[in-house]
Amino acid sequence: MIERFMLVMGPVSTVFDMLTFAMLLLVFHAGETFFRTGWFVESLVTQILMIFAVRTRRHLFASKRFGELDIASYLSNLLVQ
Repeated sequence: MIERFMLVMGPVSTVFDMLTFAMLLLVFHAGETFFRTGWFVESLVTQILMIFAVRTRRHLFASKRFGELDIASYLSNLLVQ
C-alpha cells in the first residue's frame, strides 16, 4: 500500500513542482527572492495536505469515507494493471 502511494504521489508532486516553477518564471517573471518564497510556500501547502491525506483513509475534505473513486487509488490501480 505504501509503495503504491509513493509510486503515485512522487510523480504527482514532481508535476506540481514543475507547474510552480513554470508559473513563477513564465507568468510572474519572478526574481530570485520571489521565486524562493513562492516555491517554499507551495512546498509547505502541499506537505500539509499530504500529512492530512496520509493520516486518514477518508477523503481530505469530506466527512464520509472515501471509496475506490479517489484519484490516488484510481491512478495506482492503473499503474498496477
